[in-house]
Formats: sequence, C-alpha cells, structure tokens
Amino acid sequence: MRWSGCTCYHWLPPDWSHRLHAASPWLLFLAALLPAAVAALNGLRFQSECRRLAERSATLRVILGGRPAAPANPRQITGGRGRQAMDLGQRIAAAHADPATDPGAWSLDTLLLAERIAEDCTREVAEWSVLYAKELPET
Repeated sequence: MRWSGCTCYHWLPPDWSHRLHAASPWLLFLAALLPAAVAALNGLRFQSECRRLAERSATLRVILGGRPAAPANPRQITGGRGRQAMDLGQRIAAAHADPATDPGAWSLDTLLLAERIAEDCTREVAEWSVLYAKELPET
C-alpha cells in the first residue's frame, strides 16, 4: 500500500480529506508557533524568577557590605557585615596598641563574625538553589 497524497486518508470519509488538505497550512503554522510560544513563556517565567533572585542578591550585598554613609564619601560604610569586620579590626588594633588590655586571642570574635557571614551567604545560596532545583519542561 502506498502512503502518498490522499491515499493515507482512505479510512476517513472523502469530505474530511478535503478539509484536512485545506487545514494543513494552519496545522503546520500551529505546529511551528505553539512550541515557540511555550518556549517564550517559559523564558519569561525564568526571567522573572531571575529578577527576584537578583533583588535578593542586591539585598545580600547591602547585608554584607553595608551602605555608603554619604555620596561624597563612598568609602565610609555604615552597617553591614563589612562595618562589623572593620570594627573588629579596629578593636584588635587598639588592643594590640595597649598590651595590658589585649586578650591576645581574637579567634572567637573572628569566628562569630565569619559564622554570621556564612549564614547570610547560605541563605543566598538556598534562594538560588530553588531556581536550579525546578524541573523546567524541555521544549
């Protein structure tokens, strides 16, 4: 049996064969358009998720680095883990300047600050893992 032309529709009523031939350009158009539309919508969804995570990353940058005190002096930082690290460094320097009051061991303070920074970064990584853990449909 040959499967070319209209003979593949021999099990359909004859008037359906003409309808299928008339609809074939539209079916071909939809076969090309629908996967592209689904891919575009998935891209938009992924983009919005990335935008939310970018905002979260900007928040982490402020948590870690703080905010500039004034536009005129952007190197002076207020708040954030960076400010805490600078304060700890100043306390260590001041203690080393006066050996009578220097406890000698700053490991605990340094480890506590490092732990806080690690917790902040872990939360950020957890947010990003949500994005990569999703099963995205393949198009």
